[in-house]
Amino acid sequence: SASLLSSVIPNMPAKRDICRVSGLENYQPKVATPDAKKFICAVAPATVTQSYCRTSFSGIMDIHTKSQRRDYFDLPSHGNDEYAIDAQSTAPADTAESRDELKAFVIPSLPSGKNIGNQIHDIFEIVDTSVRPLRDEVVRAVQEKANSSLLRGYHQPLTTMLTRALETPFGGAFGDVCFADIDPQDRLAEMDFEMTVALSSANVLTSDIGRVLLSVLSPTDVLRDYATALTDSSFDIQVAGLINGSLDALLRLPGSTPTQPLLAITDYKSNKLHRDSDASPIANYSPRHVQAKMQETHYILQALIYGTSIYRMLRWRLPEADHDACIKGIAYGFIRGMVGPDTPTDKNGHRYGVFTWQAPTGLWRALSDLFAGSKPAQ
Repeated sequence: SASLLSSVIPNMPAKRDICRVSGLENYQPKVATPDAKKFICAVAPATVTQSYCRTSFSGIMDIHTKSQRRDYFDLPSHGNDEYAIDAQSTAPADTAESRDELKAFVIPSLPSGKNIGNQIHDIFEIVDTSVRPLRDEVVRAVQEKANSSLLRGYHQPLTTMLTRALETPFGGAFGDVCFADIDPQDRLAEMDFEMTVALSSANVLTSDIGRVLLSVLSPTDVLRDYATALTDSSFDIQVAGLINGSLDALLRLPGSTPTQPLLAITDYKSNKLHRDSDASPIANYSPRHVQAKMQETHYILQALIYGTSIYRMLRWRLPEADHDACIKGIAYGFIRGMVGPDTPTDKNGHRYGVFTWQAPTGLWRALSDLFAGSKPAQ
């Protein structure tokens, strides 16, 4: 080891005996003999107040539902920052829309559940959307990732479903833009984040998010009813310290510039909202049903947390940008109901299978301020 050290540090001086060091000839080490009577054990307080914790959207929802199902060693990525991914969650048959033209849209028959959703996330993460024909690239990704017993016999319908979902226009503020239009260099897949929140002394509650939302939404905003529901006392769940999560994909949209990007906060949802026996299965993915599902599963809360994290990133990385304008909106794709470029729209032009929403000016800053400890007036 000495030769190795000398080769790393050339001309290293030789070790010296301590007695040969000037001023230390008569050095005598002292053995401490502390007086035990001067030392006492610290007294633990009767109660300990936790001022800091680490949570996530799914952690908040576990408290809300008093659920113990979550594996807290599970990383919040690859689709795991999810809540209530149902094996079979269908709209009531008597509320499904019955337009005759909807019967022409066939949804591939595939199993459902959290493990299926995780594998679908893994596939989307590696798909190179710049490859044409896109279906060939999806075939490659499916063969690489869908190798469990759950999906091994479903490669062809899975490929069809995922290719069509990638080619479905988002609609709303995003117009005809779809996942397939965004090159990999303009997509941050499975973007993990850790966002700071004020300590518990600030008493920031999840219900405060609803109050902030109500303070900025217009009377006709589609999320106003949800914002009111979020102020319920059942959401008096404290957040303090850190909120973490993972966006399925942050997209940089056409028209972006280095100083003023246009970003879409997107998420893939593999929830099965139809029954295989339905005459018009896609009717269960109408904008009305998708919005109801967003509220039922509180994915809107998830999107608000994600959007605030992106606002903070922009404020840090691009302090001179118009951050409200940078965040073009959110787009949650219920991929089973996204059936390609011909995916139907409702009478208002909203796309089936996709929930889109633009935040009003000032919302992201207000939510960031809330998480910093500035609570809204009640």
